[in-house]
Amino acid sequence: MSATKEYYGGRAGSGTTSFARTGNGREWLDVAPGSRRCPVCGSPSWCQVRGDGAVVLCKRVASDRERENADGVTYYVHWMNGAPPRPESWERIVDPSRTRADVETLDAAYDVVLRALTLAPADREQLRARGLSDATIDAERFRSLGIEGRARVGRAVEELVGDAVARIPGIVQKTEGGRAWWSLGGSPGILIPCRDREGHVVALKVRRREATEGPRYLYLTSSRAGGASALSALHVPLAARERLHRTLVVTEGELKACVAAELLGEGYAVVSIPGVGAWRAAVDLVAEVNPEKAVVALDMDRLTNPVVARAHRHIVDALRATWNHQRTASWRWDPKHKGLDDMLAARKGIA
Repeated sequence: MSATKEYYGGRAGSGTTSFARTGNGREWLDVAPGSRRCPVCGSPSWCQVRGDGAVVLCKRVASDRERENADGVTYYVHWMNGAPPRPESWERIVDPSRTRADVETLDAAYDVVLRALTLAPADREQLRARGLSDATIDAERFRSLGIEGRARVGRAVEELVGDAVARIPGIVQKTEGGRAWWSLGGSPGILIPCRDREGHVVALKVRRREATEGPRYLYLTSSRAGGASALSALHVPLAARERLHRTLVVTEGELKACVAAELLGEGYAVVSIPGVGAWRAAVDLVAEVNPEKAVVALDMDRLTNPVVARAHRHIVDALRATWNHQRTASWRWDPKHKGLDDMLAARKGIA
């Protein structure tokens, strides 16, 4: 059997054993003929039981907790050992917390968000047009963030992480008539998972659908509602994780790094700093992994933007002074192509 990371609403009956948290009795196990029947409906298929037996996801017998998984299948959450009450936040207003949840909790919460959302065909076409393959688009888990269904996503996150929902950037509390509920914030657009070196999704960023005033790319954050700000971390695309010891290329922008990693190929690992002010994160990563070569490739607007130029120079100088002068390089290209991804796409004839 294969193992896939699943939370509430896992693909029961798929022939896989699904794990929510390994090693502590919280894995989700498919029911099976002769060995593990559903404690609620008695069926030998389709339902799931948590490893500790405390929770059952039954597809047949209704409960007051009805959910829908990413495949559109309805299931019901049954607590077997004295069901805990519905989270208190449904009955009272909860003060948000400016203290951000730990990385593991962020990863679990954002996994729920990504499972609840899909990628619209038009957004997929946009990503393809930038040079991404369907395999990379699916692996990186790009999603479309619309307007509808956000309360459902917030509720699913709360079901998983409990009180820690107040510390998840992007999950915001809505109130009306004395009632409070958690919902997913952020502007509509393409949702981009931001990953650390271990592959944890530590933040979500949106490429806004409308190019209005202000930044095109924005983190999902709860700071405006008095909650936690997003974790601004160096992004390592999945394709780069196993290549960090090769030629490590530093750019800026998560989507840009994913595109450049695909277009450059297996000899390169492309990572991105979350902003030019966070340039030290790139220096620290290079010193830690000690690649064959390090390349700095920030946008070519560094020729006219002193802030970008200064960050580019800081990374190059720091690597040459503290890591390895001979193995540090700086890439430049025709400035009519602003970003590394634009230049690579043009070379490959991608419109």
